[in-house]
Amino acid sequence: ARALFVEFIRRAPDDERADDAQFYVGETYFAESRFVEAVTEYRKVYDTYQRGDRFREAVLRIGLSYERTNDCEKAKKIYKFARDEFKDSSEGGKAKERYKALKKTCK
Repeated sequence: ARALFVEFIRRAPDDERADDAQFYVGETYFAESRFVEAVTEYRKVYDTYQRGDRFREAVLRIGLSYERTNDCEKAKKIYKFARDEFKDSSEGGKAKERYKALKKTCK
């Protein structure tokens, strides 16, 4: 599936679904517990497709990827960023919850 998403992005980088394809490239790595690669791909969603509907979700997935690698300091930074930047969205609310939870458990 990853190869198909990558090929779609290569052929149609300006298509309205390109952000979805890029997000799903990240998801394929996440599903394989390849969190470093997942972060790289999710960052591309944020950096390239802020007009799309996946960039906020991609930021949350970056935070979750850092959680999965036990890098709670980086996860907290990502969630704090998302909380502050996306405060009027559901993703901002989720980031706020995750940040609060990590502040209690991450030492």
